[in-house]
Amino acid sequence: MRVALAGLLIVASCGTEAPQREPVVDEPDARITDRTSAVDAGVARAVDARVPEAAADAALATDQAAGPDVASSGDSGAALDSRAVDGGASATDGGPAAYRICATTPKFTPGGELLALKVDATRPLRIGAGAKMIDPFPGDIDRMRLMDRVITPEEVTAHFEQRYEPCVAAQGCVAEWGFEAIEAGAFAGIGGAAQLVGQVAIVAGQDGKAARFDGTGALEVAHAPALTFSRSFSYEAWLRRGPCPPTFSGKCNMMRLFDKSDQLRLDAHAGGLRFSTTSGIYHSVPWPAQDKWTHLAISYDVRDGVRFYRNGKLQKHCPLP
Repeated sequence: MRVALAGLLIVASCGTEAPQREPVVDEPDARITDRTSAVDAGVARAVDARVPEAAADAALATDQAAGPDVASSGDSGAALDSRAVDGGASATDGGPAAYRICATTPKFTPGGELLALKVDATRPLRIGAGAKMIDPFPGDIDRMRLMDRVITPEEVTAHFEQRYEPCVAAQGCVAEWGFEAIEAGAFAGIGGAAQLVGQVAIVAGQDGKAARFDGTGALEVAHAPALTFSRSFSYEAWLRRGPCPPTFSGKCNMMRLFDKSDQLRLDAHAGGLRFSTTSGIYHSVPWPAQDKWTHLAISYDVRDGVRFYRNGKLQKHCPLP
């Protein structure tokens, strides 16, 4: 993937004339917008409790220790606008069975906002696996961006169509890696060099090159002030999941896409995406099929909640109750 470094656009392969790509997932076939009907159907309960911040970290740690959630039976592609959580039946006809609709008991400030993110300044940003190669992701990652603001729906659509603007800190884009080449044991990028830990290969990407992870390596980016996220955060990348290697001890039950702390990390597993934050763990629609490029974007904001996008379209919004 071609990227802009030091505010200069290196190549123009991501310009506005790039052809649009065919989405690799089905169109949404269901939408939940009626909170009352969900409750009446017995598939959700309203989230309106305010958990004191002092108890938030302990509750989050307990939830994370519980492991993967119940696996999905399939991918309905439903776009969910949910204020409820559930551990029981499917929220839509034919949708993901026994999968939580939105979040695991979100935590709020006394003023009604989600808790701000907490980033461990002593811990690097890890891509493709957790510490000590825990929960490795088998697959390819291309053009990964981080923002200290909410990515807009228009930006998500443009980036899915390969119409990228340069990543500039003044515009809220604080990090980007295109994974074009390895020099001195690292991928260069805005926000810091992504150092290889173990083996990471270079393969053909969605546009240009991509990083391939097979469970024997990951990337680490040293902490920098720009990676200290608080009230707002956005992540986006092109992802292509590969088959689960038989040598993986975890059998791909949990696959780490990135983490900056236990309270800012993104995992994929059999049931979908699992976005862990200071305020709680948020769940998306199921993970797409393997061997297909998928554009993923996620935003977090203390006043707006969490949004999941896939292939340029909003798939799920977890707003404040």
